[in-house]
Amino acid sequence: MAVKEGELTPKQANFVEEYLIDLNATAAAKRAGYSEKTAESIGHENLRKPKIAEKIHARRKELQESLQITQERILEEEARLAFVDVAFLFDEDGELLPIHKIPEDARRAIAGVEVTDLEKTKGLRFKYKLLDKGQALGRISKHLGLYAAKRHEHTGKNGGPIETKITDFPKEPATIKEWEEQRKEAEANREKEEEG
Repeated sequence: MAVKEGELTPKQANFVEEYLIDLNATAAAKRAGYSEKTAESIGHENLRKPKIAEKIHARRKELQESLQITQERILEEEARLAFVDVAFLFDEDGELLPIHKIPEDARRAIAGVEVTDLEKTKGLRFKYKLLDKGQALGRISKHLGLYAAKRHEHTGKNGGPIETKITDFPKEPATIKEWEEQRKEAEANREKEEEG
């Protein structure tokens, strides 16, 4: 079957779909049917091919739209993780609540749940592990440009490059008279440079 101009081959189309699973070009090439020996080079080569890159971009956009993934929604979720109040995990007596009684915003910040049966008399004990607030705050800060590194640029005269000049340093003066002569000579040289 001949492939029309501008269309992907079946292997390339498979590569696009496989790449979107984990964004690993080598693994995607292997899963798409390329040989184990050439998967790494073919995978990275495929990412540089304009028609494949365009298809990956288009498929990502489709996925984003179908899942309604927006910057606002992602930041909202990050904010839930970053600003969760652990008090929502407890009842009035300070006992951990069962998962179904924890408010949804607090539940979204839970990374794991461990339930232990403490025999019939004591019931179940819950242990919750929360997601890392610091990482969520870091991602929010990065996205919003907070704490961005300040960049300082140095330029020469009129915004041009900085001119450097290497000179031979005079020998250390032995007397005040020698020092005075060197100072006058350096001053005269500076004046000549400024005039010229």
